[in-house]
Amino acid sequence: MQKENKREKISAGILVYRKNKKRNKIEVLLVHPGGPYWKNKDLNAWHIPKGGVDKGEDYLITAIREFEEETGLNLTKNDIKKLKYLCHVKSKGGKIVYIYFLNKDFKKEKFGTSKEFIEIEWPPNSGIKKIYPENDKVEYIDLETAKKKIIPYQLPALLKLERLLMGHS
Repeated sequence: MQKENKREKISAGILVYRKNKKRNKIEVLLVHPGGPYWKNKDLNAWHIPKGGVDKGEDYLITAIREFEEETGLNLTKNDIKKLKYLCHVKSKGGKIVYIYFLNKDFKKEKFGTSKEFIEIEWPPNSGIKKIYPENDKVEYIDLETAKKKIIPYQLPALLKLERLLMGHS
């Protein structure tokens, strides 16, 4: 019996980091998912801004679009030129996420809200559907704290970035 060939889900995103000179720490820009399930969850909940690749679409184009949609932040042409491929990670469910990175200090007042929304039945099995922003927070988080807050399958991307910034590949 031949196994059915399932099309892999592919996403792309951008991991933005900055050097906080006052605190002498590296900080990464992560988003927190919206909706009631995630409301009071902080550890293992945050993620790199990312989203699904449309059929035939370049991964970098997806990463740029999804970063802007999920954070409300705009990348300049100069930012886009500086984007570099970091790595890819794979979720337990089989989704592959291609991650690019950028050193940029976005000002907090520029942070927007998610331009994407999700419809969820809440409470579960109630028949009541509500609409929530896909992400409810955008924040720079110091790298050590981010390692605890990021959704586990994306942790290797933080570790790879850390190695690169320390001069290792």
